[in-house]
Amino acid sequence: MGAPPIGINQSCVMDEFETTIVFAFATNGVLLNLFGFFGLLGNIISMIILSRPQMRSSINCLLIGLARVDTVLIITSILLFGIYEIYPYTGYMFTYYYNIQPHMASALYFLTTVCHTASTYLTVTVSFDRYIAVCNPLKARSLCTYGRARIYVVSRLPTTIQLYYILC
Repeated sequence: MGAPPIGINQSCVMDEFETTIVFAFATNGVLLNLFGFFGLLGNIISMIILSRPQMRSSINCLLIGLARVDTVLIITSILLFGIYEIYPYTGYMFTYYYNIQPHMASALYFLTTVCHTASTYLTVTVSFDRYIAVCNPLKARSLCTYGRARIYVVSRLPTTIQLYYILC
């Protein structure tokens, strides 16, 4: 006699498990890494163009800061989720899956959370800067300066780290 036949419930569970692995590989292993690569490329090009001396303004300083934070966010997301999902489907990246990622996960999660929050704050800061420039153009010359924009960008990181420790 051979092995007992697989019941309907076991077959459905196995199909659902395999479907989950394939879905995670397609979304995180392929799409996240692909979009992440193009996002990194776009952010690097934006930082190069916006950092030229003739492009020096408050909005460009804020956009460079936003691109830097988003670049770190993309890299940590790829390391935390993208590369991690390659092994269960393909069998590649064994060392990363079992030896490297488990040790980096807590630091990467912290950095991802901080960068996501800083990105949100900088997006609000860009919106506020543009609001002042459009609605109060006379005050914008004194309020929307390059020096203040640099202070806003630099001050977001400690603020988000403090917020992380307060909430977690």
